[in-house]
Amino acid sequence: MSDLDQTEYIFFLVFPGGDTNTITVVDLTTHSYEKDEYALVNSKEYNNAKEAIKSARKIAKKYKLTYKQFSSRYSNCPELDSDSDSDDY
Repeated sequence: MSDLDQTEYIFFLVFPGGDTNTITVVDLTTHSYEKDEYALVNSKEYNNAKEAIKSARKIAKKYKLTYKQFSSRYSNCPELDSDSDSDDY
């Protein structure tokens, strides 16, 4: 289990910079009040990074959006968003 899959973090799907043609995942600490600073795709909170990434990719494919690779604000975990997961959507 990676550090990012512990309950101290929550994950959201967002339109980065308000660009509704692009979707990505953002991680915040569970005590963060920064959620209001993002253009949320929906109100769902994820406790698991991989689940959030998979959901973001599915939505991007369904609505023909650009998926921007997840980059953690708290930990460098590139394996969470590798292309090897892309066949799951």
